[in-house]
Amino acid sequence: MIVFLLSLIPLALQAQQQGSVSNTEDAEGRNMQRIANMQSSHVLEEGAIELSVAHRFGSFQDDVSDYFKWNNSSSNIQVIYGIWDGCQISLGGETFRNTLVGSAKIALIKQSENFPVDMTLYGTMNVNNELERSRYPNMKYPDRLSYTTQLLISRQFTSYFSMTLAPAYVRQNLVFEHQQQHDQYALGLGSQLFLTKNISFNWDYIWHTNRYTQSVYRDAFSAGMDWWSGPYVLQLILSNGQAINEPALMSNAEGDWYTGDIYAGLGFSAIF
Repeated sequence: MIVFLLSLIPLALQAQQQGSVSNTEDAEGRNMQRIANMQSSHVLEEGAIELSVAHRFGSFQDDVSDYFKWNNSSSNIQVIYGIWDGCQISLGGETFRNTLVGSAKIALIKQSENFPVDMTLYGTMNVNNELERSRYPNMKYPDRLSYTTQLLISRQFTSYFSMTLAPAYVRQNLVFEHQQQHDQYALGLGSQLFLTKNISFNWDYIWHTNRYTQSVYRDAFSAGMDWWSGPYVLQLILSNGQAINEPALMSNAEGDWYTGDIYAGLGFSAIF
């Protein structure tokens, strides 16, 4: 899978000059907070507010009668605010494991003639409110918490194509497989390719580097398309992870592309 994705790079580098996933002037404002599922290096300007709504349906392996049921799906709503240029915070919630999500993103360095990449720091803290004390009688409140820290390294190769590399640290205070370490490490790779001025194809792959060898979970691979219309963006996505928040997506993607156990989703964002 990775070899196939990397083989697309030479083709994309020959594309016409239109758009980018990096936070640069050439992107003409056409930036999403995420590439497909993975965070992008885009950071809101000072005073800007973004409303982001995402939904994942059930697995393609579910019966048709169950596919659209609310209890088989997951929704995520976030409100993001630009504190100053290059720094934003967000607060939101996700129905997947009834999760409360808070995050911050800070632009460290921007790509320029003197520096080849954008570098952005992203951190999130999640609270799992689904855990029941009856199942975990010794559970304490910190056991509900999980964290992710990512360094987002983005390069705009042309104004039509860009890539992002994202080393990540994940901390899960409670793991769902007792053999899995609490401190986990991942490496994400993703890109965005504009097919027209307002339509892009996006993908990202997240490699979990120290997953328990007999784990039922898999590395997350997501692909989709974004459509821009002024300050509004519509996203269509396929992924083997139903979760949208980073700790759950990176550590507990439960689907399998090879067997058709994947999830379709919709996303919408608006900047005010």
